[in-house]
Amino acid sequence: MCIIYNAQTNRTRTAKASRFGHFGITFGRIRKTLVAIGGKTGNGKWGGFHKQMEEYNIGSWATKNAFPVKKYIYAFSTATVNDNLYIFGMKN
Repeated sequence: MCIIYNAQTNRTRTAKASRFGHFGITFGRIRKTLVAIGGKTGNGKWGGFHKQMEEYNIGSWATKNAFPVKKYIYAFSTATVNDNLYIFGMKN
């Protein structure tokens, strides 16, 4: 589930869910686009980890190329500086 919070109106609304689960990640931002990379989708200790990247823009998610790691990426934080997305502390 994806919830959008508007700080000016103090209201929330539900947005369309992404195609892939992104448990265990921090979302990033490039320009005005929300970016989700990797995470976990399924059940089980190791099942369901992935490296898929998605972008949220204008009310919908778009699937992008997989992030360039061997198997999966999760447990990281992000920062955006000058439209460059920095990823820290990842497990893959």
